[in-house]
Amino acid sequence: MTSSSAMRTHSLSELREACFNVSKALKECGQAALIHHWDADGIFSAAIIKKALAPEAITAVPEIGNFSAEAVPKLSGINALGIIDYGLPKDEVSKLMSYGSYRRVFVIDHHASGLKGKHVCNPISLGFSEVEYPSTTWVIKELILSPDAGNELSVKLMVAAGVLGDLGLRYVSFPQKGFIELVAKESGLPIASLLEAVDLVDSCYRLLDPECVSEAVNIASSGGVEEVLRSEFLKGKRKHLKDVLRKSSSGVKEVLRRDPYVVYELSSDLYITSYVGRDLATENPGKVVVLYHRLKPLNKTYIYVRSQTKRLRECIHLFGGEGLEVGGKDKVFVITSDLGKELSINELISKLRRCVA
Repeated sequence: MTSSSAMRTHSLSELREACFNVSKALKECGQAALIHHWDADGIFSAAIIKKALAPEAITAVPEIGNFSAEAVPKLSGINALGIIDYGLPKDEVSKLMSYGSYRRVFVIDHHASGLKGKHVCNPISLGFSEVEYPSTTWVIKELILSPDAGNELSVKLMVAAGVLGDLGLRYVSFPQKGFIELVAKESGLPIASLLEAVDLVDSCYRLLDPECVSEAVNIASSGGVEEVLRSEFLKGKRKHLKDVLRKSSSGVKEVLRRDPYVVYELSSDLYITSYVGRDLATENPGKVVVLYHRLKPLNKTYIYVRSQTKRLRECIHLFGGEGLEVGGKDKVFVITSDLGKELSINELISKLRRCVA
């Protein structure tokens, strides 16, 4: 893996200061709303904050699949707005701030959004590595929570679930492996159960069901990972997802192999882009996997790019600088466009050749 210290553009003390400001704002801001990503890391991050720092905060889910200020629900009576694991580009955050009379807007994230500031706790935007901060739950554990709150077992389980949500079985190659194994041993919950909790809450966004995502946060914040595993509501959602998948015409087709790029197309009306893309990257170690997913219910095309070995962060800057809606991390990014207006495969690969390290 790439040396993380070689990529840093800011010091650890600067990062800690920004995250301290966010932690202080959470405790002092009064009525706050947490806008969070819809996947397992976003769900467990919001749940940890509600449980350990801001029990009176309300949570809200942006329009699933949409990374923009317009996707965020309009809220009234809110003093502060927290953007949690959502990966909004800095221009969209500026728009969001202009929409409401929030006394404070703060960010806790680990996506390469380019957003920096005194109330932005995002190590990746400051040049730190995904290896050091593979999930937003890990950012919260390391940089936001007090030692006492971070050592509570129910919190540690949610931290581990967030890491597993973003890494999957790749966690064995990351420094957090020891923490996850220790928490599993301490709790008596095998890692397979933590992965099951991830699968349960992720069923919500794959079904494009924001109410389910919100309920998953409520379940996790009140009873932790164990309550998620017991939830008949979430088990029912997962069963429904599996039933829909069996009945649907979902399919993956390889359309181009031009070393090191392998390009696929996904046919599905479910939001399973990252779910499928991760598996394809695992099947193609050493390659750069590209997955085109034209999701008709959202009228969007998602171009998902992932590699296990290549560094892709510069691609985020390249595509973003060309006015495209893009977000991601060191080894993965997604370009979102309106259906029918996406980059062609040849255009995409031509640009990737300029930025893949």
